[in-house]
Amino acid sequence: MGHDAHFLRRLERLDHRSLDLALGLYRDRVAVKLVLATVELPPDCDRVALALTDDANPPHVVVARDGGFVTCLGRGMRTGRLPIVNRADVDAAFEDSARIGRADARITMRGGVFELLKRVLTAGHRLAREDFEASALLAPLVRPVLVEALRDTIDFVFETQHSMSLRRLRGTDRLTTWTLRQYSIAVDTARHLILLSIPFAKVHLAEGMDAVGVVTLGDFGTLTGELGGVAAAACFAAQLGPGVLPGYVELWHEADSMPALVGPLTGLIALASAHPGALDDVLSVLRDRRAPAFDGLDAHLTAGFADITIEMLTTPGELDDSIEVLRSGMAQAIATQGGLKPDAVPVQWVDGLLAATHIHWMGNAAGISQVPAVAAWAARLDPTDLYLPAAKLAEFLTWPGIETTRRCLSDIVRWLGRHIPVVRDGPKVGRNEPCPCGSGRKYKRCCIG
Repeated sequence: MGHDAHFLRRLERLDHRSLDLALGLYRDRVAVKLVLATVELPPDCDRVALALTDDANPPHVVVARDGGFVTCLGRGMRTGRLPIVNRADVDAAFEDSARIGRADARITMRGGVFELLKRVLTAGHRLAREDFEASALLAPLVRPVLVEALRDTIDFVFETQHSMSLRRLRGTDRLTTWTLRQYSIAVDTARHLILLSIPFAKVHLAEGMDAVGVVTLGDFGTLTGELGGVAAAACFAAQLGPGVLPGYVELWHEADSMPALVGPLTGLIALASAHPGALDDVLSVLRDRRAPAFDGLDAHLTAGFADITIEMLTTPGELDDSIEVLRSGMAQAIATQGGLKPDAVPVQWVDGLLAATHIHWMGNAAGISQVPAVAAWAARLDPTDLYLPAAKLAEFLTWPGIETTRRCLSDIVRWLGRHIPVVRDGPKVGRNEPCPCGSGRKYKRCCIG
């Protein structure tokens, strides 16, 4: 309360135009939190200065790390070593706050923030577009929750694959119905969280974080083995832009198996599809036959993948034709189920089914051949386009059967197991112990998968 009183007394330092904005910030604590969510404060810094104009030597409002108001600095007053948020970012926070305010009634009607986030984590592929849009608005305010949820979800997916690998070695691949259902939900949850993390990834990239570290997050989507994960990974890459190209190039050259190659390939296709200026660089990578040398089937698939992708990206009209073939197939499926003519199916329904349909590509010839076109298609979409409206979910989506999930998981484990045999060499390593690979991370957050 002392800080607030001091801040209000120091409003006299501001002119009328700056005074209105300062009071607007004081009344809109959501906007302040949104601003702070975009700033990575050093550990020893607990305050930040918000610029009230966009000219030289602007007046500032100083707020604390927890959102409390500290003081006002008039035009020309020094901010010292405080981090500064420019006026454009302050205005953007006001706009986001207004959108959250407009969404508040809808969120309340749908059960409030807790119920909304609960659906993000448990609804699986039946998450409605309205829920995703509202969650995207709230994401900056609950970033720690989403980051931890993504880590736990990735842990569960990899541990389930690991468990299936052990059962295959024992001559069975039977997992409980509950585990299979939770695995199916976790695969979709990871997709939701990857798309919700795009703003955070942009911040990390702008702050100079290594591109490989940024793209690895989206790359996980492809390791789920489903085309929906490919769509999410492609949308992630396209939203981040050409700045992440070096990260995908490095992953391409480091890939030691065909499954590991699909992630960087998806990113490269997405960048070429959504950002024409990156096309030449992407083609240079794909034509470089130094890129990973695999044996047997993987070598054949890699060369074929690269050739198909190069042809799709360089032949006039081929990229659009490939996307249109996929669209037409989706539209036909929707029309058949809904009793409509294919040309009467709204585009947004087709886009919404792209990521939500459980079609796996690992061990599936039809699925793997669609990876390049799926990546190119999804790269041109906004993340919200990958979700169906709530009114259409029940009409077009059903839960995948347990046996379908079991076959998908079995195919994934078989592909991964050819390159990552589950053989223990030495004493058992606990989940919370340092990983034997020397990365410095816990075993459960590293090589356990």
